[in-house]
Amino acid sequence: MSDTLRNDLLQHRVLFEDRIGKPTLVKLIDSSTIHSIQSPSSKEAEKQARKLELLHIQERRKAEKVAKALIVPEEMFKNDPTFSRFDENGVPTHGEDGEELSKNARKKVLKEYEAQKELRVKLNVSLA
Repeated sequence: MSDTLRNDLLQHRVLFEDRIGKPTLVKLIDSSTIHSIQSPSSKEAEKQARKLELLHIQERRKAEKVAKALIVPEEMFKNDPTFSRFDENGVPTHGEDGEELSKNARKKVLKEYEAQKELRVKLNVSLA
């Protein structure tokens, strides 16, 4: 009987919120809140939609990672116009102006090169 009363009062925008160890709280609510309270299946649908969206995002990230792993480390800088000369491994040694890269710039491209090699090993992409 009390559930019926609660539902009837909910139609009039009155909500009873039970609290553990405290008195029941009476709230006046708007119609959008009434809809979300009355339809728990819509909450489940939203939850499932969020889960599905997260799965799509994870799959897209994985596909991007695999696509990146297909790039051969020795070739990854060859098409970049900011570099003019490369060492035997394809790591840039000189910038577009023909001057040797600074220590920090060299370190940065070496780090990218090593990360690309590790990614290919991690994803078992053939190194040939």
